Amino acid sequence: SQIGSSTTTNNNLNISITPSMGWFISEKVLVGGNLNFNIGNTKYTAGNNVTRKGNSYGVGFGGFGRYYLGSTNFMPYAQASLGAGIGSGKNTWDEVYTNYTEKGEGNQKSIINVSAGIGLGLTKMINKNTGFDINLGYQFTNTTFNYSSVSNVQFTTPPSSEVRKSEYKYTGVNNGVSFSIGFLVFLDPK
Repeated sequence: SQIGSSTTTNNNLNISITPSMGWFISEKVLVGGNLNFNIGNTKYTAGNNVTRKGNSYGVGFGGFGRYYLGSTNFMPYAQASLGAGIGSGKNTWDEVYTNYTEKGEGNQKSIINVSAGIGLGLTKMINKNTGFDINLGYQFTNTTFNYSSVSNVQFTTPPSSEVRKSEYKYTGVNNGVSFSIGFLVFLDPK
């Protein structure tokens, strides 16, 4: 048996910028589109044994419809959205165990995301042209990509090495609560 402790750290940084533009087709209905640019960076460590790092990049576009429930300085609304995006990613790992070590690299290619969401929000008008926006919603995303990896495994007893390769197509669904904040600029504040 073995007695001891281990520290696990998982650091994730994801930055997404989504400029949007919409048009009022009636006094309370806003429809529009957006572009999405995102980058992600992750680092996972488990004691002195495991280090994994990864980066991802993506671009996308989408559309939304918003129905305002009021027209005062506090404007609650309901919103629906659809979107799609493409991207790529890369990850590396370095693992040290009692009987072997492993170093590898993986690639995510042809990442395709398709998403849909609904939400409720509030726009607080700062002045007649500018508003602060907050939204709480539910987001559903379907993701597919091709993954390939190569790793080199060094065994200590008996001394030997092995190259491991993997390729597969991933399809998965991610859903959950979304939260967003932003600023609105009304170009024609009528």
